[in-house]
Amino acid sequence: MTWIVVGLLGLIGVWVRFALAQSAVTFWGISTTAMIAGINVLGSFLIGVLFSLKQFQVGLSETWVVGLSLGFLGGFTTFSAYSWDTVRLIQNGEMMKGFGCLVAIPLLSVVSCWIGFQLVKCFFSGGP
Repeated sequence: MTWIVVGLLGLIGVWVRFALAQSAVTFWGISTTAMIAGINVLGSFLIGVLFSLKQFQVGLSETWVVGLSLGFLGGFTTFSAYSWDTVRLIQNGEMMKGFGCLVAIPLLSVVSCWIGFQLVKCFFSGGP
């Protein structure tokens, strides 16, 4: 059952990422780089929330935790796209943007994950 949940949620995660990417670039005029960063930071925040919920045993079965983390968020986040966009920026001579992405996106993603985890922790434990 877990395999099916991971596969289906992974597919949904990819579709959501694609829809957001298309909307960001087409309708909102957001650059591909900003969209990739946003998706990775949001995905990191959501995985922090998910594992904090798991720690507080908020009715999520192991199947759903694995399905949401490895499936949905694995399909939703875009580390390979981030990697390629960073290389592309550097190859195109946009060194500051490329190295900015290299440093900023992982840092923002880790901080976002920690914030998501801490928010749920505060909610369930009544404080920091």
